Amino acid sequence: MIRSRVTIAVWVIVILFSSTSLAGRLSDHAFTSVATVFTDVQHNHSAVSDLYVIAEKSFHLLLFSTLGFLLWKVIPKLSRKVTLILFVGLVIGLLSEAVQLFFPDRDPTFRDVFIDLVGTAIGCLSARAIGRRQQRQASDA
Repeated sequence: MIRSRVTIAVWVIVILFSSTSLAGRLSDHAFTSVATVFTDVQHNHSAVSDLYVIAEKSFHLLLFSTLGFLLWKVIPKLSRKVTLILFVGLVIGLLSEAVQLFFPDRDPTFRDVFIDLVGTAIGCLSARAIGRRQQRQASDA
């Protein structure tokens, strides 16, 4: 149980780090490196820009779906477990965007908080579905 809580704490730190200028520069560099392999950057700026937005928003979904999954595994069975997980995802999403206020080259938006909340829901519901499937398999055995 303690290991799980530490894992969540580390993951929240990763999420908050992703809001910093350094993380922004690292992700920009990584994206540009990958994009140049798949597209002709000099002739297709619009396509690269669109891909960047998709990649950036997908990263939000990845970070927060992982958070939702981890929270589902750690939080005990409660009547409002999903609501609690979504609330925690919302708070961390808001905090992540608030961190960006301290970095002039970052762009905090409520749209990203919504994407974070959707990611949290995806992770939570995925963990729930996997747990139910495992229970059915165990009862069938």
